[in-house]
Order: sequence, then structure tokens, then C-alpha cells
Amino acid sequence: MTNLEEKILRANYELTPDVSACIRKALKNEKSPRGRQFLKLIEENIAIAKKKSFPLCQDTGIVSFHVGAHADIRALREAVRKSYGRLRDSQVRKPFDRKVDKRNLPSVNLAPDDFTPSFLIRGGGAMNCSGLISANPSSDANCLEREIAAFVISKAPYCCPPVFVGVGIGGAPHDAMLASERMLLKDQCKPMSRMENKIYAEINRSGIGPGGWGGKNTVLCVRIGELPMHMATMSVGISMSCWCLRKGKI
Repeated sequence: MTNLEEKILRANYELTPDVSACIRKALKNEKSPRGRQFLKLIEENIAIAKKKSFPLCQDTGIVSFHVGAHADIRALREAVRKSYGRLRDSQVRKPFDRKVDKRNLPSVNLAPDDFTPSFLIRGGGAMNCSGLISANPSSDANCLEREIAAFVISKAPYCCPPVFVGVGIGGAPHDAMLASERMLLKDQCKPMSRMENKIYAEINRSGIGPGGWGGKNTVLCVRIGELPMHMATMSVGISMSCWCLRKGKI
């Protein structure tokens, strides 16, 4: 087994320290009895998965790489194919024939030079709850904060909350989406910016809570990245992950 194969498997079995810390913090400050119950179930799930090398979630998702221009794409694909031989196949070859693709081909995306090559694993629920907003190019920060918070609040109940939110502002539409995905690969423990905090607070005021059972912890972290853009556009990409934010560095 190669080092990358091992990292991909470990990401399916064990959360990174920053994600685990966010969940522990949520349990510590959650006041809702039902919300606390759900967070305790999450912690029990995490402990069992780590101890027995079981997948954290039955939806082992699709791997998305964010790498430099000289990455060995064949090696990345082969690492996923081999590691996912031990996991559930979630990929189909074509949208309409729905035949399972045993290769589990990853998404391979070009990242900026200063970005550490990394990978993200997300299941269908998280991807279905992500999306793009084509905002008014004259929108100010307050307007975007409201739009982003409203989008997340509308999707969070279907994304196994508490969720993690990555936001990409600017660039072409596809650039904004890729930037938002890279934000999920950032350290989720570091202090949030003013804009991130305002969106975070607005989402948590919704009361959706852990598992949608009610409570103050609907979102665990918001990360925002900005890109150069055409002056007549304002693309806002929003990538969401359930509490089970699976990621790793290459």
C-alpha cells in the first residue's frame, strides 16, 4: 500500500484534529438536550470508526484532489482505485445508465502555487447541498453575508449538520466553486474573519442544530476565499460538508 493510499483510507476512518476539535467544542457549548444527544452519537461514531478502522460514514463519497501543475494524475487515480477497493463504490459511469464504476475516478483540480496539495472526500448529501450564487456585482459585504447565510440555512437540514462551509467569492463561476472547496481544506480551528463570523452567527441563529434536532450548533466553521473577477460579475461558490469533514494532505 502506498503512502497516499493509506492517507485516503485513514481520512475515511479518522477525522483530522481540527475537525475533531470543532465537534468537541460544539458539544461543550450546546444547550439543547437533543442537540447534545446527537453530538454524543457523533463522538461515539468517531471513536468506533477509529478503533475498528470502519468508515466514518457509509457514503464514502468521491475524492477531489487540489494539486499543482506537475502532479502525477495517473498515480492519484491509481491510489484512489486501490484504496477504494476496500470501500463502497459510489460512482456511476454515466448519469442515466447508473452502472457502477469500480474505478471511483477522482476529481483532479489545479490549485494555486501557494496551496498545499490536498484531497477532500465528500458524499452525495454534501455535494447536493453545495451551489453557486450569481450575485449582483454591486453587492456589498453585508448583502453577500445575508445571501450566503440564507443559502446555507436552506440546505443545512439536508447535509447532516452541524456543517462546515467553504465560500469562494470572485473569479469565473467554476473558479468560485473550486475556491469554495479549497476553503474546506483549510484549518477549521483558526479564528474566523469578521465576515466569516457574521455568516457563522447568522446561520447558528436559525436553531436548526445538530442533526436538525434543534440547538445552537448548525455550522461549525465558515471559511471564505476571494479571487480576482470580471467587474460585471459576482460569482459566489458555496461548498458544504456534513460534520464528517474528511480531508488530508498529499
